[in-house]
Amino acid sequence: MTYHFLGDSGLLVSKLGLGTFMSDESKYEGDFWYTLMTLAYKHGVNFFDCAEGYGSGDKGVAEAFRQDYVDVIFCHRSDPNTPIEETVRAMNFVIEQGWAFYWGASEWSSAHIIEACEIADRLGLIRPVVEQPQYNILERSRVDFDLVNLYQKYKLGLTTWSPLSMGILTGKYSNGKPGGSRYTSPMFKEGWLAEWFAENVEIAGKLIPIAEELGCSSAQMSIAWAVSNENVSTVLLGASRPEQLEETLKAIEVESKITPELKEKIDGIVKFVPKLPEVDPLALTRSRYLMAFLKIIYAYA
Repeated sequence: MTYHFLGDSGLLVSKLGLGTFMSDESKYEGDFWYTLMTLAYKHGVNFFDCAEGYGSGDKGVAEAFRQDYVDVIFCHRSDPNTPIEETVRAMNFVIEQGWAFYWGASEWSSAHIIEACEIADRLGLIRPVVEQPQYNILERSRVDFDLVNLYQKYKLGLTTWSPLSMGILTGKYSNGKPGGSRYTSPMFKEGWLAEWFAENVEIAGKLIPIAEELGCSSAQMSIAWAVSNENVSTVLLGASRPEQLEETLKAIEVESKITPELKEKIDGIVKFVPKLPEVDPLALTRSRYLMAFLKIIYAYA
């Protein structure tokens, strides 16, 4: 395993980390995660991404891990109903209490990160040191476009998720949808999701010969591609079986094979078209619920 500093912090993190989000959490209990985390740790992984909501958790993450603190606390999605300054102050309060060493953003736009950093500098508070965006061969806009000016300006680190685009870049869907996969869901049978799936599965199929030339799996090549970006601090892996994790952890051995020439070959198949950040649909949903709640309060006031 190789390691990077996490942004401008003193945390040395493994280039591969383990994420603990699962689409169907009912199948995975504590013993499963103990096995997976132990396996990752034995391979040099020291970055584990978790959340209070993962696994239907109802206790604080630090308490669940029997720790007094976490190294990094992420503020997941910027809240449109809360001033950025209030969020910055809240994250600094958490750090001052000793509950976390650093804080970061997750799925924040570059504009909100800049605002948070400027507020922190003005008030003598701690900046966010890291952002957590999606990044893979099929989705590059956040890392390679929206955030690109922040790596040098603010020494921003990145912990990226979905390096396999929810499994599509493994190539396993090129011959159909395996039974039990998320893509057998009715929501992927018609409409824009079905079109998105079909289009990207076709692209993933064209990448398989490149991986074969490297002597590795499509999954390993795709993960190594993400790791090779010098601005990425750690790439979060997911797995539903220990065997999957064993395979994807070997991607670190493929990183040296991701040459500029190979990236050009990949770019020839997957055209990178930068896209401006879209409005966060979850933020809009929260806003609607808040307005509905306020109307109820006013009605009974």
